[in-house]
Amino acid sequence: MYEIIDDIVGVGYQNLIEDGCNTFDWKYVSSLTYENSDTEHTGFCNLIFNIDDGTRKKEMDILLPLLFEAVHKYHGTDLREIYRIRAVMWVKNQNDTPHIPHRDLEYEHYTMVYYVNNSDGPTKIYEDGSIIDEIEPKKGRAIIFSGDTYHASSTPTESSNRIVLNFNYGI
Repeated sequence: MYEIIDDIVGVGYQNLIEDGCNTFDWKYVSSLTYENSDTEHTGFCNLIFNIDDGTRKKEMDILLPLLFEAVHKYHGTDLREIYRIRAVMWVKNQNDTPHIPHRDLEYEHYTMVYYVNNSDGPTKIYEDGSIIDEIEPKKGRAIIFSGDTYHASSTPTESSNRIVLNFNYGI
């Protein structure tokens, strides 16, 4: 259903990605989840690539090797299509309610969540409406799962921020 891969890329590349996030064009977003809800889960986002609207920012060039490496390690095949890449940042105590379980896209795909920095605020994986696992953010760690898997982020309460890269792709 999902796989956790620590140190999906080398430490030097992990550091390059983390340092690069300091130059991202972060935009405040009033709701980072895709479900309608009375609860807003605010955060910061940088939409790097979106096949639907033609978005393609320069940050994509440095992030593509990460995705290619992950697809090869997890699927043992080549990447067929990239649907979306976005960076998401939550800051300490920004939201005080649980984030809403969701799927990123409504069509067949895979999702990879890559942790840019060490932080608290686990990613929760759901099955039949119940949490089956909570994956702690660890720099260089990736979670890969089928796009129909419900998941939810969390706001950090101890770390100053939690930064992830979210990839949606097809093989």
